[in-house]
Amino acid sequence: MSTTNKIAPIALDVDATGEKLIKALSADGEKSKGATQKAVDYLFSAMGWRTETIKTGVEANKGRREQMQKLIVAGFSKEKQKLLEPLGEAFKGLDETRQKNWMRGRKAAQQSIGPYIRLIEKGIAKNEDLNASPKDAAQETEEKAKNTPLAKAQKALQTALDILQKMESAPEGVNIMKAIERIKATKGGLPAV
Repeated sequence: MSTTNKIAPIALDVDATGEKLIKALSADGEKSKGATQKAVDYLFSAMGWRTETIKTGVEANKGRREQMQKLIVAGFSKEKQKLLEPLGEAFKGLDETRQKNWMRGRKAAQQSIGPYIRLIEKGIAKNEDLNASPKDAAQETEEKAKNTPLAKAQKALQTALDILQKMESAPEGVNIMKAIERIKATKGGLPAV
């Protein structure tokens, strides 16, 4: 997708400013739409991130996505971060009920990472759409004119005319020259498109 702005080179590692903005995004949560927009704008303009550079399932994007995930978790509260840490001896020492509660909390914390990643992905896609080079007015007018019912009728008549003009013989009772004449008259009666 082409953009009207100069594209920054794509950075694999997030710099200190990017780290701060991504952490703020997850720390503020849904309370601050401004945090999301600031992070997305920075990643888009300064870091050169695009939809294709953070797309899931692409090996080249794996490091970028892992870093994004770590920074989101770094913005979480200390309690939520503790739930996401590897399970250790403290977990094993808990009774079964507490272990179940811990695991429910851990699952909820893990599932809360994805929405932040999607916010970034959607924001970058929106920036790409805003920066896409707009079609000029003449091109849009021409495209609209090609899709009118009259334009479609003109095209269909021209197709029929081309077919008839290439025919060398016609079935009995069909006058090709008369049919061509009638199509030309009908075509001429419609406004040119």
